[in-house]
Amino acid sequence: MRVTVPDLVGQPVDIAQEVAAGLGLSLASGDPDGPGLRSRTWPGLFLVETQDRIPGSEVDRGTQIGITFVQYGEGDDDVDRVRTPA
Repeated sequence: MRVTVPDLVGQPVDIAQEVAAGLGLSLASGDPDGPGLRSRTWPGLFLVETQDRIPGSEVDRGTQIGITFVQYGEGDDDVDRVRTPA
């Protein structure tokens, strides 16, 4: 089954994970043998900075989306990038 890739940039990482999981997708960042995404983004507010799948494109369920993230307050324009899920 194919699903449409959501635009996750600017979303808090925990919300982005929920959105992705709801579509049958998963998120990954960094070393696959290292600590998990949740353990690398807790505690605190971390925002998705980039994603490696183009929003609006179609992928198979089960596809992994690679992301980079930044801790809130460490990026140039964090306030403008924080969004609430649709």
